[in-house]
Amino acid sequence: MTETSPQPSAAGLAACTFRAGNLTKDPVIRSFPDGNSAAYLRIAYTDADGQTRYVSAEVRRRNLEWLERQNLRKGSFVIAIGREHERYNDYRGEDETILRVSLMACHTSWDRTPEDAHTGSAPRPQTKHPDDNEPAKTGAFIDGDFTGSDYDTTGRLKPETPTTETPDPNPYGDEWFDAAPEY
Repeated sequence: MTETSPQPSAAGLAACTFRAGNLTKDPVIRSFPDGNSAAYLRIAYTDADGQTRYVSAEVRRRNLEWLERQNLRKGSFVIAIGREHERYNDYRGEDETILRVSLMACHTSWDRTPEDAHTGSAPRPQTKHPDDNEPAKTGAFIDGDFTGSDYDTTGRLKPETPTTETPDPNPYGDEWFDAAPEY
């Protein structure tokens, strides 16, 4: 049986960042006292300048169980779609920028083994879903962009509330051009 996942709106995808790369270690899954769980992924990718960069991704809520069944491990090829957040860390005595993506999607239909990552060979298509012999999903949208206002005073996640979007009066941006920030 193939599962379906929530799809983000077009406005949500416009503000997203796409990162394709390999996992640098096996996913870490943590459980919290309130019953919620989260998976943490570390992805290595190559930017436009040919530099290797790293991004941390976080998966929570509904699609965590789906992600667990994907049999991801170190060296697996993934495509992460989400919003980037900058965090400064000076534990080595110098300022450092770390990009953190609250993961919205994970694409795992192509699977690389750790040996493939080092030899440069092409990824092999994953023909079967690891659990139920169904074809592998090509992607899933992960609900996981949390802020401090998403939690109540006891530290528990607040229930989801429906939102209404106001249409953009100038959808094509004819009057303004905002340059993309440089990282």
